[in-house]
Amino acid sequence: MRGLVVFATVVVVGAAYGLYELKYEVEHLEDRLRSLNGGIADSRDAIEVLRVEWSYLNRPEYLQELATQYLDYQPIAATQVAEIDRLPFRPFDRDENELDSIDGVPVPRDKPSRAPLIGGDQPGAAARMVAYHLATGERR
Repeated sequence: MRGLVVFATVVVVGAAYGLYELKYEVEHLEDRLRSLNGGIADSRDAIEVLRVEWSYLNRPEYLQELATQYLDYQPIAATQVAEIDRLPFRPFDRDENELDSIDGVPVPRDKPSRAPLIGGDQPGAAARMVAYHLATGERR
């Protein structure tokens, strides 16, 4: 009987110690959870502030102001619009100064390209070929 009392005492003391440790571990984890939830709330607030700033900076009038301040864009004039059938086909081997304007509307020049060229040795050759085939209905 005395052995049973000693065994029961050891079990009760062990259980009490275990519950004591468990209680403080749970408190520590709850503190950590509160800290993480606070961090999440702070992050959500920061995201909301960034969304508001993004909306503010993407206002059309603000973007227009920045565009006129930093970009050299001009409004499109009515004389710059032409019908597609009035645009001549540019040959592949055209002279540099051959076609500068159509009815006073400047024609953009081909820009140098770093990409490999398709359909010829000149920049824009592939686009001209596609435009030609679309205009004539011809297929390869």
